[in-house]
Parts: sequence; C-alpha cells; structure tokens
Amino acid sequence: NQIKGEPWAEKAMGEKPAGGGGDTTLYSNPLGKIGEMYTETIGKPMAQWIASKLPKSVREFWSPISTVPEGELYLFARSKAKGGIQVLENFVDNIYNELKTLSDTSKKDIFQAVDGSKPLNKLSKIDANIAQELIKTNTNIGKVMVDKGILTEEQFKANEGKYIHYMYLKHVLGDDVQIPSMAGGKIDTSILKSRKDLTIEQRRAIGLIEDVATAETVGLTKALNDIVMHDYFKTISDNPNWTWQPGKIKIDNKTWAMGDLAKELEIQKRIAEKAPTPEVTQRLKMLQDAMDTAQKESGNIPEGFIKLPESKSFGTLSGQFVRKEIAKDLMPLRTRVAEPKGVGGQSFNFFLDMGEKSMTAFKVGKTALNLPTAVRNMGSNIIQLNMSGIPLYDLPIWMGKATMEMANKGQYYSEAIRNGLFKTNWGQAEIQEVMNVIRKVEGGKFNPMDLASDLSKYYGKIDDFFKLTKFIEQMETGKGLQKSVLEAQKWGMDYSLASRSVKAARRFAIPFASYQYKIAPLIAETMMERPWIIAKYAAIPTIMQQIARQVLNLTDDDWKKLKSQLPLFIKKNSTYAMLPYKSPEGNAQWVNIEYFLPWQQGLAVGRDVAQKNWGELITDFGIGNPVLDVYTVAKTMQGDKPPKDPFTGRPIYNQLDSPTEKAVKTVEWIYEKWAPGMLTRHGALGTTVQGIMGEKGSFSEQAARVY
Repeated sequence: NQIKGEPWAEKAMGEKPAGGGGDTTLYSNPLGKIGEMYTETIGKPMAQWIASKLPKSVREFWSPISTVPEGELYLFARSKAKGGIQVLENFVDNIYNELKTLSDTSKKDIFQAVDGSKPLNKLSKIDANIAQELIKTNTNIGKVMVDKGILTEEQFKANEGKYIHYMYLKHVLGDDVQIPSMAGGKIDTSILKSRKDLTIEQRRAIGLIEDVATAETVGLTKALNDIVMHDYFKTISDNPNWTWQPGKIKIDNKTWAMGDLAKELEIQKRIAEKAPTPEVTQRLKMLQDAMDTAQKESGNIPEGFIKLPESKSFGTLSGQFVRKEIAKDLMPLRTRVAEPKGVGGQSFNFFLDMGEKSMTAFKVGKTALNLPTAVRNMGSNIIQLNMSGIPLYDLPIWMGKATMEMANKGQYYSEAIRNGLFKTNWGQAEIQEVMNVIRKVEGGKFNPMDLASDLSKYYGKIDDFFKLTKFIEQMETGKGLQKSVLEAQKWGMDYSLASRSVKAARRFAIPFASYQYKIAPLIAETMMERPWIIAKYAAIPTIMQQIARQVLNLTDDDWKKLKSQLPLFIKKNSTYAMLPYKSPEGNAQWVNIEYFLPWQQGLAVGRDVAQKNWGELITDFGIGNPVLDVYTVAKTMQGDKPPKDPFTGRPIYNQLDSPTEKAVKTVEWIYEKWAPGMLTRHGALGTTVQGIMGEKGSFSEQAARVY
C-alpha cells in the first residue's frame, strides 16, 4: 500500500516491462542471441528432464522447496516475510538509537510515563514528547495485533499503554509461557522474579523491563515480528497445496487447530462440571462434535503432510498439517535441551553455547576479517552473475546501477529490502541464525559476540550488492517482481534456505558448507544451459600461459626447464596461470585462478581423490571444528612425540625445541585456528615480514613467485 501511486510503482511491481526488454548493453552481440536460443531450446529442457529423473529426496536436498506445488509462490511469500522483518528491524533500530542516548533519569521517567505510573506533565518537554510518541506507537501496534487475533481485547485493555512490556516478557520467556497477572489482568513481575526455574539471563532480562531503551525496542520487535509472521503463516494456512484444509476446524468464525481445540474442549468440560447451564452444555456439544469430526478426518491425511508442533510461535499454523518440505523450513533447528533439569542438561547447553560461539568467531575471523576472502567473494559473485546469463560486458552497467541505488537508497534498493533480498546473505543466515539462539540480554555489558555479529553484516553487504545487481537486471528486462526476487535470491544465494542436515553441518562440522551446497546445483545448471561460460573460465590458465610464453619469448626448452623448477603444488594444479612479466629477481610469477572460481572446492576434492591424498581431502572438503582440533591436540601433548595438526598431520613443534619455543609454537597454532588468514605467518603478514627481513624461500619457491 505504501508504494501505490508512486511513479515507479508499476515498474517495481513488475506490471510494465522497463529498460527496453534488455537492450541496455555496451554493444550488440549476435553470439549472445545464439546462446539464448541454445538455452531456451536445448539447455533448459535438458536440465528439466534430468531434474525430473532424480529421486525426490535428492531434489529436496539440493532445492528444499522444489517438490512443493506452487513452490515459487511459497518462496516469494517467504522472501517477503523476511523483508517485512528487516523493515521492522530498521524501524526499531531507529527508536533504540534515540532512546539509548538518554540519561538514566530520562529513561526512568519515560518508562514510568509509558507505563502509566507518572503523568506526562511531570516530565521535561523533550521526554514528554518521546513518551507520547511511544504511547501512540504502542497503542496503534496493539490495535493491529488485536485485529489479527494475536492479542485478545482483554489482554490489550488490561495492559493498555504497556502491553509492549508484555510482549517483551514473551520474548524473554517464550511464546508458550504463561505471563502471571494481577487482578484486572495486569502483569505481575514480582511472581516472575520469584520463580526458581528461570535462567540467570532470564532473571536479568526481567529486571531490565524498567529500562525503556531495552524493554521498548525488544517488545516492539517481538510485537511487529508477530504481525509479519501472522500474515506469512496465514498465507500458508489458506493455500490448500501447502496446508491440509480439513485439519482446520472452523467454529463460530474462528479457525482451530486440532490441538488447540482439544485444550478448549477440556476447559469447557471443567466449566460444564461446575456450571452445567444450557448455554455451556450446548457449547460443549458443539466442540465435542467438531472434535469427533476432525478425528475421523485425521485418518485421511494425504501423504507428504506432517503436523506442526502446537505452539503459539507458529500462529495460525499451530498444530496444522502442512507440507513436509514447508514444515522443515519453518521449524527451527533445535540443538539445546529446552528445559534442562539437573547438571547434565545445563552442562550440555553450556558447552553447546561455547561451541557455537567458537565456531561463529572462527567463521568471522576467516571471512569478515580476512580481506583476501572478501576479494574472492566479489570475484565469485561476478562469475555467478555471468553464470546466471548476464554477459560480462553488461555487468559494469548493472553493477553501476546497483551502486547508485545503494548510495542513494533508491526505489529498487527499497524494494529489495521489502522483499527480503538483504535478509538472506551469509552473515544474516549463518551468523545471525546462531546469534538469535545464543544472544541473551546482557544488561548493557559489552558482548564480543555482538561485535562478531556486526562484522558479519558488513561482509554480507557484498552478497547484498550482487543480489541487487541481479534484481535490477531482471526488473529492467521486464521479468516482474516475483521472478526478479527469486532470481536474485537464487544466483546471489539465499543462505537461509537449506537442507536441515546442511544447517546442522555448518554449525558444528563443516563451517563453510553452505556455499558449496548452494553453488553445486548452479554449476550443474550452467553446464547444461550455458556450458560455454564454464568452458571459458576453464581455458583462462592455458590462454594466459600461451600469452606469457609469447611476451617473455620462452622457447620449448626454456619452458621445460622452468616447469622442472616449479614447486610441486603448482605442478599438480592445472589452475595456476603464468603472468606475462617477471619479478625484479627475474623469476616467473604465477597466480592461482582457482582461488576465484566458484567450483574451486570441487576441483580440489577431485584432485585429492585422484591422488589418494586423504588428509588433504578432509581439509579441502571443509570438515573441521576449531574447538575439537584444540581438544585433540591437547590430548596428544602428553606423550613423548610432539602433537600433530589433526588434518595436515604436521607436528606443531619439534621435540628438540626448548620449552619456550614449544609454548610459542603451540600458541601460534591456536591463534591461527581463529585468526584471519592474512594475519598469520603463511598469509600476507608473514610474507611481508619475510620480505622486510630479506629472507628467501626454497629453490623452487624462488623459481616461482606466487600471488
């Protein structure tokens, strides 16, 4: 509704093609037209035929929603829901940034005014204006929640003015925890504070309910998130292809899940025992008849539908029967003991938290803090856009438009936010996914994990930029809003959409599993639909080699002599390309093209298998957990032999080293586990130090300088 009437609305909503149907190119290329003809007449039909022959389980693994009827419509609704959440997060962030700068006195006064315990005229003019705006915002959002059935009219009226604090407590304690109330329905925090089963974090959070900057922003986030998800869940619930409609029981214009109806029936039975009036008895019979009918129907649930848990966090889908693929997407990956009892459960959760925090820090160190990885990510994204069908010569145009849109926060940029394109990048889907589980209210204390979270957001903007580039290209070639969003999510990668096994692996065992998981089907698709794109990148090392030989005037004998002096890792790798100039010392210079190729891991794994190098295979496949590595090394330090790296098998130190040298090398090994690669001995820092010190490597390393 907000974009209705805007001059760009028709274009943004895909109702009219813009940009002349894709004629915005640097020059006309007839080969491009031939390629498009091949893709449409041969490539796509072949890819669809092969996909149809794959077992359903294989298709569901690589593309979790591919087997769902109207799957693209579901993905679009899913993406829009994520966009709605990002819009509300931006809104709440603005409120928080304003409130956090206030003095403690102002925060307390504003809280009491919003809470209704202090008149506005007792506040300073500035504080009174802020309090008045918060009250107005809270009231309006509360009315929306009542209209949607998220809050009852009684709950809203009982906590009018401070129902956001009610939502804050729901965020802290969980949707299904009963919030204690006093006479009249108001929150009774004294009962909560006296509970013995709350965690330290929950107790601290309850104490912060009187901090307006915390309670207001967290409560607003919870309330607005519930509104966005309510609409998303309703969209799923209303579609018969996604939700089994007989499982929705309608009584008195209200839709009940079977589990909710069972609870209501039990309550009505107890009422009937104490006050068996005709009205109560009639309602009991109506509920019982509805339950009997539902139970008969439940035996006819079609294959492929499963029941969601009965939880308020699923809104209108609570207890409903939905498509299995959608249920897997909706249900969070549970890794903790929900209600730990005794030392065992609490210890399990504690070590799990520590493990996930360590893995998160490891990921951030190897990506967001590592400049070479960011450069590689940009290179891979350019190739991915080329794989999607955008010619390389057109990319500068679309990337230029994306740059202007981001800089000016233009129409396409706003539309991309509203449709969730920036809510599914690597940082949001992997780092924020973990942070949402382990982050607790810390009472204003510095939390290093929040720093890791912030850094991952900046790294994720690389993905955001290239998604926006693809989105603009699709919109301006007349593909429509839904198609543009889905194509941008596909080729820019929606990391939030993955098999549950991959989600678990990337948390604990294969830190960077997501990229290889997402790129594999895109490579397969490109090989069938646009094989020349893969071929041209594969030919780059050979072409560069021939150019270098011509420029440097290398004869066949010169070339054979140079190859014999090369390090083994270049000899066995076909993706190293020679540069057409030498170092000041007269040595050949090489660059590994593989580093920028999206299929780099596949090449490395294939090479390891061919050479039966099983140790390198584990490393190249990406299996590893830094905490378990340290634990393994610690266990092997007790014997006479020096400890070895679990994957490379190399000793961490020499047995003849002094105790000081052993300690230094062990600390360095641990440091390198989490540190950015460029800040280690083997990275840019180490190479720079080696150059300053005038150190030289082995004969083969001097014969070939590698970039």
